[in-house]
Amino acid sequence: MNTQRKGQSLVEFALVALVLYLLLGAIFTFGHALYVAQQVQLSADLLAREVSRTPASVTAPSLREVLRTETIEDSLFRESLLIYEYSEGENLAETIQSWPLVNRQLSVVMVDDGETFRIPGARERQIGGQTRIQIARTFDADFSEDGDWIDVVEELVDESGDSVFPPMTDRGGVVALRINYPVHSAFLTAMESPLADSQFGDPNTKFIEVSNPSSEFNVGAPNRLDPRVELYGGENGLGRQYEWGTQVRPYRRIVTGQAIYRREIFTP
Repeated sequence: MNTQRKGQSLVEFALVALVLYLLLGAIFTFGHALYVAQQVQLSADLLAREVSRTPASVTAPSLREVLRTETIEDSLFRESLLIYEYSEGENLAETIQSWPLVNRQLSVVMVDDGETFRIPGARERQIGGQTRIQIARTFDADFSEDGDWIDVVEELVDESGDSVFPPMTDRGGVVALRINYPVHSAFLTAMESPLADSQFGDPNTKFIEVSNPSSEFNVGAPNRLDPRVELYGGENGLGRQYEWGTQVRPYRRIVTGQAIYRREIFTP
């Protein structure tokens, strides 16, 4: 027996394990991104199509105002549910069944951060006296700068803020909108499971991802980052994770689903 070959398989596995792990992580990450993109596009199509079929009595100077009418909020879409604060012990699955149609469609890509059920990174911002649900455009977004933020459900407007298409009137109009969603690379994150110590007894359940550097995190990472809170956390919802013992922003891209439907009104 050749004793020099002992441990050969272990060494070979060590050489290829990292590549295999990165390949597996990439499959999950891109698969998740494609799934999210499909759901966001379906939601945009559904919202625009159903709004275009609303009665002639539902009119407003802008699509945003149309979406805030009682007719739309009761049955089709309610913006406030993009950040839903649930109570302890509440059955979310049962609650979602009572939501408006488009909110139920979007619920499959919302995340639970332990206190709220939300679109990842979504934040409430006051603009023109109205509460709007928005996400940061970039990693260096300033919460006080409107240009750094974008609506989750966005009406198409020009540089002056006017609708690109004619507003909805009793003579018809056009419904044109986008739904924006930030995709994080959640499957290649350097975080510990919050149950690692108590359930598995293994403190080494964390992975490494080379991510976008950020000057905001100039200290070493704490002992633990809870993925439910930190991956989409922070004041601007941009999240954080480990990179070789420091904190950085996760990879993130905003995917957009957009739809346009003509609103036909038949009058005597």
